[in-house]
Amino acid sequence: MARSGKATATRARRGVRDAEASRAAILQAALDEFSSVGYDGARVDRIAAEAGLSKPLLYDYFGDKDELYKAALREAYVQ
Repeated sequence: MARSGKATATRARRGVRDAEASRAAILQAALDEFSSVGYDGARVDRIAAEAGLSKPLLYDYFGDKDELYKAALREAYVQ
């Protein structure tokens, strides 16, 4: 049986993320985490959970914890 185009379109729409909003959420969660527990105590899985996305997606945006930390510092400086 063929699927309706409406169901497929709904699923596709639901899966789309706003990249800028996701990046901003990650950076805010990272700033909170790093300022709370420091670099060594910070955990990427907690940052991802706080930002409302998966750890692999966070790594797609920032590569590794060090790059995330640098981006968070830049963001804090700009604010």
